[in-house]
Amino acid sequence: MQSRFGTSQGAMAVPRDDDPYAGLIGVLRDLAEHMGSVKGALSLAREFGGQEIVVPAEARPDHDIARLCGFEVARALTEIRGRERITIPLGNTDRLKKNRILKSEGSHAQVARAVGCSVRYVKMVRAAVRRRVPLPLFERTGERP
Repeated sequence: MQSRFGTSQGAMAVPRDDDPYAGLIGVLRDLAEHMGSVKGALSLAREFGGQEIVVPAEARPDHDIARLCGFEVARALTEIRGRERITIPLGNTDRLKKNRILKSEGSHAQVARAVGCSVRYVKMVRAAVRRRVPLPLFERTGERP
């Protein structure tokens, strides 16, 4: 039986490159799959990542999840995890960004705006693919030493 990682059950799990939800785990992946988009899962990770929350039985516009992430995210979350206490993973957005960059068409600047990263990062990702250089798992942040 094939898993979402493209391997038989019990084999070492290596995510497939064509997995649109690569980098998302747990409830974030469930939410993205349920909604058919990573956008809601990323907003949930940004607002509540690393925190334990109680998902209400019904989505309400005045609930924190709906106010911070949007009513559609709150509704979808209550459909899959209503009445549960869950911990929201921080989420690995770097891999998602790389996938979006590689699938996006347009200038470096257009893609950077759409994905939410720098033009320099878009150039680095695209150049690495052309040269077939493995990309670092995480994006560097901060100043040079």
